[in-house]
Amino acid sequence: MSKQFSRDRLKMRESLLNANGKNLLPDDNDNLILKHLLITIAPNKSNYSISSFAKKIRIINAMLNKKLYKRKFKQHPNRIVFFNFIEYSKTKNLTHNHFIIRTHKSFSSTNKIIELMSLLKTIVDKFEFKFDYRFRNNAIDYATKHFSENNDNLIINWYESKTL
Repeated sequence: MSKQFSRDRLKMRESLLNANGKNLLPDDNDNLILKHLLITIAPNKSNYSISSFAKKIRIINAMLNKKLYKRKFKQHPNRIVFFNFIEYSKTKNLTHNHFIIRTHKSFSSTNKIIELMSLLKTIVDKFEFKFDYRFRNNAIDYATKHFSENNDNLIINWYESKTL
């Protein structure tokens, strides 16, 4: 069973690494995955439930998109998408989240990313979570590093527009 999980994790890692590549179809909305930005959010408590943590991360994502794109953020084609890798350490009883984001290409410059991270930090601080971001060459490898039944919680936060 772990071999299947490992293959799936490798496929996911390859997909993220190959995103925005010249061999892929271009995104109609000029969105890209920031592959060199690793964001970490952790609650200040131990034994924090993964399901309630995931729910709060989803709310943080919605709040960020609402700040950027106002009321109709769910229908906006350039909304921010979180690729969350939630981990739970059995030995330390700590839940934390490493994630990578998909943004519009207008956020690709370092200054724009720093502005976006400062906005995200103000939102995360409302939940009294620890927040950190780093530019690193191995951000995708690091976010997808562990593989076990405790650390196999990929959650992608994005809202699809509803068609009638």
